[in-house]
Amino acid sequence: MDETTYLTDELRPVAEWVGEDVSDLVKKYEAAVAEHPEPRFVEVARAEPDTRGAADFHKEYNLTIVPRVLVLRVSVDAQTGADWHAKVEVTPTVFGYKLKSSGFELSRLNSSITIHPAISVAGADLTLGFYGPKLCFGVSGDVWYWALKKHKKPIDASNLFCLM
Repeated sequence: MDETTYLTDELRPVAEWVGEDVSDLVKKYEAAVAEHPEPRFVEVARAEPDTRGAADFHKEYNLTIVPRVLVLRVSVDAQTGADWHAKVEVTPTVFGYKLKSSGFELSRLNSSITIHPAISVAGADLTLGFYGPKLCFGVSGDVWYWALKKHKKPIDASNLFCLM
């Protein structure tokens, strides 16, 4: 099976879901991976105390796995103190279409979580959590995409911000 046939078969369900022609998605995907994408983690929003109400920290980041194909928005609302806790929400965007968010709570009892967001041709295996005595938030793991074979690249975005 050649690469285009493989991609067409794998992206057909995505095309049906987003209402686009599968050949258009294949072209977009081939153009994106031709750039040999590197994972990018970029802060896109922040709010300090007094502007968010109950949360002491609000941060949002975009993790680009394959540009224009798979991007994750990671949103964190954290409360500091001895009983610190944080609500983390991950929202994938696939070919420009936002999917349903997944949220979870982190605390001193459960300070990290591992997630595996993916479509058939790109994805990530990530651990998100708070680490160390300063309770610094970080994301680490691998991102991957398909281009004749599976290409894996590490990501280590540690110490994005600290609660203490």
